[in-house]
Amino acid sequence: MKVSRKISPGRHLETQHARLKQELLATKKQSEKLAELLLLRQEDVKKEISRKLHDEVAQILTGINFKLSILSRTTANSTPELRDKIIDAQQMVEKSVDKINGFARELYPMILDDLGLAVALESYIKAFTAKTKIRVKLTSSIDSSEISELNKIVLFRVAQESLTNIAKHSKARKASIAIRKVQNNVQMVIRDNGVSFKVKNLLLIGKNTRIGLIGMEERVKMAGGDFAITSSPGKGTLVEVRIPLLRVRK
Repeated sequence: MKVSRKISPGRHLETQHARLKQELLATKKQSEKLAELLLLRQEDVKKEISRKLHDEVAQILTGINFKLSILSRTTANSTPELRDKIIDAQQMVEKSVDKINGFARELYPMILDDLGLAVALESYIKAFTAKTKIRVKLTSSIDSSEISELNKIVLFRVAQESLTNIAKHSKARKASIAIRKVQNNVQMVIRDNGVSFKVKNLLLIGKNTRIGLIGMEERVKMAGGDFAITSSPGKGTLVEVRIPLLRVRK
């Protein structure tokens, strides 16, 4: 004799709920993975454009400048007006090379792959200070080899965007970036001595600033980390990022 067992409505709902929860979790993980791949792909495109600007366009301009130098020597006995025009052309080419190399570094710092996060930030800070006159102190007590490729990119982009915001909005004269290992996380803290503001008001300043802040937070979350920005009178602004060294999905 067969004994049929009926599943109670409550038990059935629990089973459905558990299955839906698993499906949602799997979908979330897939979305996070796709977002990570998209981010890395975007950085690869930036890297390729940066390489072409530096290796091809800048080199062509350098070649033009070399030929102008030869022309300058061969026309040494020509009119002062012609010599001045050649010198002006050389200076314009040199400025163009500097601009292109600057754009290339902004797009993607090749030094990040070659020498690591700290050296890449030092190079960026040097150019930033020369342009803005804002002094930035960098301290790093973590070996770059402990940080994954994705996390290096995320941390560099957050530092880059933070310094851009400092130059645009804070009226700061100095700033600092500190990177260290905290338990199983890499922590980056960016401070400035500029004017304070309400964080929510910064989102209303302009479209680019709003997108920049949201972009920073999204990048950090994509790496499984936490992002916070605070500002208080007399203390300037603080941006803190904490990302697991070993990738942990939230």
